[in-house]
Amino acid sequence: MVSRPSQSIESRLSFYQTALTNATSSSEVQTALAEFGYDAQKLQVGQALYDQAFSTQMQQQKEYGEQHKATQQLNQLWETADTSYMRFVQTARVAFKNDPSAQLQLALNGRRKTTIAGWLLQASLLYTHALASPAFLASLNNYGITAEKLQTGQAQLQAVAGAKAAQEKEKGEAQAATQTRDGALEALEEWMDDFLDIARIALIEQAQFLEILGLKQSS
Repeated sequence: MVSRPSQSIESRLSFYQTALTNATSSSEVQTALAEFGYDAQKLQVGQALYDQAFSTQMQQQKEYGEQHKATQQLNQLWETADTSYMRFVQTARVAFKNDPSAQLQLALNGRRKTTIAGWLLQASLLYTHALASPAFLASLNNYGITAEKLQTGQAQLQAVAGAKAAQEKEKGEAQAATQTRDGALEALEEWMDDFLDIARIALIEQAQFLEILGLKQSS
């Protein structure tokens, strides 16, 4: 059994690419390998497995890049929306300091939720109930909070909800891409293990050819 490189996936793929490319570009190596069943056709199988693993690695990196971008977008929108929301909360606490019912309906008491899911629910209570109640709106208007401002804040909340959904979608796609990549890489590495074991046997007396495959001669 040939020990697999302990480096990153990119380094391992580079190692495999070197071994396959040099194996097919050297007639001497091809001749030696063919005697052990690794003819040109069989080497093409290895190349196909490599191509698949490389392709899925590129796709996995793309998907995680898109997930990262979606997360950044979500965080930016959440920060903007939370700034508006907290201004409303703080003002509403003054406006309804003597109205326990309003405090309850608008979720003004207690700490603010720190998760996006919790924050969305908590903030939606304020916007939904404030905009639905003429009495609440009248009281808030005395402190400069108009229906239009609340509607803007509600739109910001909805943008956060949309960005969260987009992030979850990208997260799922990234995880799926990782599973696909891992499967393709496992198939390649299984093939390469056997190939490199055979290469060591076939080229045991030709150290220079082992070296061009990226292998060191056994001591």
